[in-house]
Amino acid sequence: VSQSRYTGSITGLSAGGLPDNSIVTADIADSAVTYGKLSTSATEADNVAKRTAKAWVNFNGTGTVAIRDSFNVSSITDNGQGRYTLNLAVSLSSANFALAGNASYRDGTDDGNGGVVSIRRTTSATISTSAVPIQTNSFDALYGTIADFPLINAIIIQ
Repeated sequence: VSQSRYTGSITGLSAGGLPDNSIVTADIADSAVTYGKLSTSATEADNVAKRTAKAWVNFNGTGTVAIRDSFNVSSITDNGQGRYTLNLAVSLSSANFALAGNASYRDGTDDGNGGVVSIRRTTSATISTSAVPIQTNSFDALYGTIADFPLINAIIIQ
């Protein structure tokens, strides 16, 4: 089955827009699909925007904290052993979000050395729409101990 594609201008469309299958996904430029163009419909079936990460980061939490790669994390503040603040480039719509993460010593062995990343809620670590305080806890022999890790990953979904 052959499908012809129209490459010129289209004028005089009715309120329904383009007919189904008139746009081939491969023809859409990568830069044309932006977060702002994702659906913000109130219905769950159409709400793509709520299913995307608002921020994520992969960083070294030992010595001088260094971001390896990230989305919407402009910087990280080191607040002491195993305590960090993720500073967001674009603020969240509210301080109600989900955070998931993991931490690893990245020592090349399979000895279970790793950790968990959690939101840090204390009187000195306030959660806001632009700054997310986190901490990393070890779950090796020192289970529950706040610790620095050379490989930390965190993702924020809202």
